[in-house]
Amino acid sequence: MLSFKNVTYTLIGAAAIVQLNLSPASAESLRGRQQQQRALVDEHGCLASAGYSYCESTATCIQSWVTACPTDGQRALVDEHGCLASAGYSYCESTATCIQSWVTACPTDGHGCLASAGYTFCPETNACIRFDENCPIKGVVMVGSKELTCAAGARLSDLTSECTLVMNQSDGTTITLAGPYITLDGTYVLPEGCSATVVGCTTKTLMGSF
Repeated sequence: MLSFKNVTYTLIGAAAIVQLNLSPASAESLRGRQQQQRALVDEHGCLASAGYSYCESTATCIQSWVTACPTDGQRALVDEHGCLASAGYSYCESTATCIQSWVTACPTDGHGCLASAGYTFCPETNACIRFDENCPIKGVVMVGSKELTCAAGARLSDLTSECTLVMNQSDGTTITLAGPYITLDGTYVLPEGCSATVVGCTTKTLMGSF
């Protein structure tokens, strides 16, 4: 007759046998899953299960239906920015991306300056400048109060810090403009106590202060 102690030892021993018998199988199963997962990624690290393959000419993983892989003959058609000319791509400086011009417009002002981000072209420095940067134009220094009537292409620079320029609209409303450098086209008021360098505008002195 088995005692309680013998039954306990027997159960413990059986559990150990079960554990020993299951562990190799579990480990083998785990190794199989890991090998299967590794098999989905090629030697370049491209995930085949997601449709990626390695493109030697660009040294990247690509999905061929999204991105073309230039062949040796096409490689010379890839410009310094990595844009594939043979597929109609060109570089857009304002967005710093390769685009197909008939699909995506490159938003510039003709000089490569992105106006929507506050950039404008300064001919004197031949560079795109931000709204808070000055363009050192050569013109007439004016001190307010003055009304400026400006033709298209007129410009203003060196506007006194903390001063603003008031643009008069045809409907009687006004728009306040700020920044050391502003391109002009219309009628403006340079307030009293403010000065700026202006080119392309006629002026009229105003009475009173603003």
